[in-house]
Amino acid sequence: MNDKRVLPITPLLLRYQRLAKGRERDRWDEAGEFERDPDGYLEAFAEEFGQSVDQFGAYDNAAEPFYDKRDDPERVAADDHTNTYDLARELRSPGFVCTPVEYGPRTSVSDPLLQDVPASDLRFRYIDRELIVHRTTRSTWGDGRQAIGGVRIDLLLAGGTPELPAVGELKILDDKDPFFALLQVLAGVAHLATEPQYRRLVRTYDEEGRLSPPAEPPQLDAYVLHYKPVAPDNHERRLCKRAAEQFRDRVLTFEPVSRSVRRLAVLELDFGTDAEVQAAVRFAAEAGTA
Repeated sequence: MNDKRVLPITPLLLRYQRLAKGRERDRWDEAGEFERDPDGYLEAFAEEFGQSVDQFGAYDNAAEPFYDKRDDPERVAADDHTNTYDLARELRSPGFVCTPVEYGPRTSVSDPLLQDVPASDLRFRYIDRELIVHRTTRSTWGDGRQAIGGVRIDLLLAGGTPELPAVGELKILDDKDPFFALLQVLAGVAHLATEPQYRRLVRTYDEEGRLSPPAEPPQLDAYVLHYKPVAPDNHERRLCKRAAEQFRDRVLTFEPVSRSVRRLAVLELDFGTDAEVQAAVRFAAEAGTA
């Protein structure tokens, strides 16, 4: 008897793996593909997103943890916060909630199908870090290979009112590029915004019953969190920045995406004089209700 579980290989998983494992040049090429035909790229991406949610929605590993038991290293977060662990450590203070503020340049939505989200509606709290969404014991991919890896998310947060789970993609200094960050965070949402995965999140993390009951279909928020972003210093990185700005402006206008993503926010993190995390809103949108 074969007791292995078979994980679906979704279109968005393939795109995520291709770019995550590839060279920086591959991500530049992806941004160039978007800039050459943004309409076609967005339509294809939205279709892949919807297909991925549907395919992964049929898979139920709600009884599985997101990683094997681990013990966090006993260390103090480095002052320069140059990695996910060090920065996440600052978010883990008991009871800490980060309420973003309107400070500095913010890009407002330009499409009538969307609306800006006020900074006060973007408050969030830390839940966990570095989750592997596909993690299942004794599992294989749909093509028979041993199921290793899958979509990894930097941060699991809970945000907004009512409070929903949120995927957080953390970009520190010149970590890859802002266009790829959006693809990463949305790949995370696509593989968590299903009924089995919402049950898995609640079973694992919501002992106090603070998360809202799932919508039908479930929705999550998506946060891209930049810490001390480095200004693009060459043509390719400027291309990625342009692509990210155009992509984020429009991706929620596509129903297969907005069906699963309540809000998409881009925040810039900093530390105040008391070393507490602060966040400034650079972009935050949701599909309009009119």
